[in-house]
Amino acid sequence: MKNEITILSIDDDKSICFGISAIIKSQGWKSIVAYNVDDGIKSLIKYKPTLILLDYRMPFKSGIVGIEEIRKIDKDVPIIMLTVDDNQNVANKCLSIGANDFAIKPIKAPDLISRINVHLKLLEINKLNYNNSKSKVRNLYPLDKGISESTLKKVLTILYQNKKFITVDYLSNESGLSLQSTYRYLQFLTDNDIVIVKNVFGKIGRPKKFYILKEYKKVDF
Repeated sequence: MKNEITILSIDDDKSICFGISAIIKSQGWKSIVAYNVDDGIKSLIKYKPTLILLDYRMPFKSGIVGIEEIRKIDKDVPIIMLTVDDNQNVANKCLSIGANDFAIKPIKAPDLISRINVHLKLLEINKLNYNNSKSKVRNLYPLDKGISESTLKKVLTILYQNKKFITVDYLSNESGLSLQSTYRYLQFLTDNDIVIVKNVFGKIGRPKKFYILKEYKKVDF
């Protein structure tokens, strides 16, 4: 995977871009530089980078606007926000609208390399989860009426990412599906012996249902 890694840096400070590029190239990764959000968006479309480093404070369009515009095009590419503002509110705002990480300037090579490697590893894990999901889906044909292949892959990918019991509410929030649709997909997977369900009884009312992939069933509740 290393030879395929392309990192896009978006920062109006050319000296910082030069330094970041040197760090990136030292790891054998390809470096692409843009000095404003608009050029960064063009590079995103053209090069489809593996990861993006984005400055928080820039003229014309800020890093906040940059995150929003990037997410309209690519919802999954990791974004690490770079800023001199050591402020938790700034970090929370960036993370809430789509950034994946937050690093304080001045950038230190070991810290940046470590952060990038963490997100590259997560990409590998997510790719493995997705491939596992595709394999599972192929074995379920023909699908029941009302069960979409793309949605089923999404549900399975989330289940692979969570090696623990989860609720319908949790899966609904993560997938963007309605509660009714989420339950339908979980029921389909349960009927096909891919997901197991555990009923937990509270003091009153009906039991709460928790779901997990069958291959993770040895995980403690």
